Amino acid sequence: MKYLFLSLLLIFFLVSCDHIKSYRTPAAPNRPELYIEEEGGMIKTLPNGSIVEGSVSQGGIQPDYIIDREHPDIQALIRMSETLKNDPSLDFWGRVDAVTMLIAFDTLKEKEYDNQEYLDLLSRYKNSGKDIPLSEYVLCNVGVCREHALLANIMLEAAGIENHYINVKIQRGQGRLTVVEDHAFNVVKFEGHLWGVDTYYAGFNGYLLSELLDKEGIDEYSPRAPLSTNEIDEFRRIIEVRTYPRFWLPKPGACIQTIEKLFN
Repeated sequence: MKYLFLSLLLIFFLVSCDHIKSYRTPAAPNRPELYIEEEGGMIKTLPNGSIVEGSVSQGGIQPDYIIDREHPDIQALIRMSETLKNDPSLDFWGRVDAVTMLIAFDTLKEKEYDNQEYLDLLSRYKNSGKDIPLSEYVLCNVGVCREHALLANIMLEAAGIENHYINVKIQRGQGRLTVVEDHAFNVVKFEGHLWGVDTYYAGFNGYLLSELLDKEGIDEYSPRAPLSTNEIDEFRRIIEVRTYPRFWLPKPGACIQTIEKLFN
């Protein structure tokens, strides 16, 4: 009887701990030996099974991400992007524009931070202590700048366009009414220069990275790539490139199925 009581007490303790456990921060995986950790807010390729630090550890609302390239919905977007690579009617910027339009107006078209489906998705995973597969945003057609940039990293690559995901602190607005906030977008190289590709915020899309980093910011005379998105804000600039988020990339030869099972 004594041992039964102790066993029941132990079970109650474990269940209670599981119920009240806080969200896992920082984003370090449960099996770190399977990963290579990359510091900093800029990265080129995110293999299947990669983990990307969300904004929860910085006081934000997004749990950490799992890059699940093998999900059927992500694979469909990759195949669609691959067709752009061999389309003779599209030049470099034509391919960039096609990917931008596909993400901004079809795949992640609901892009407001207060979108209820977006908030419910974040809440569900945050409360469970699990990381969110990128495909979940695709399934719900929701996403803000971080999700846009992560998906664009994959789709631009599939379209034959090398790019980097980058996280920055920006200032934007009109007149004296400006805001400072975190932002994520992509950077591509064209004719020896680095250009911003932003499927979420048109004010950064198609501008030289050097111009965005200038303290004077972008103005009407700033060179712009031939893209179809319209500008929004009068003033915008990058204040700094952040050393956040961190990335955990599966080591070569690591079993991806094993990695994915750790979070299901």
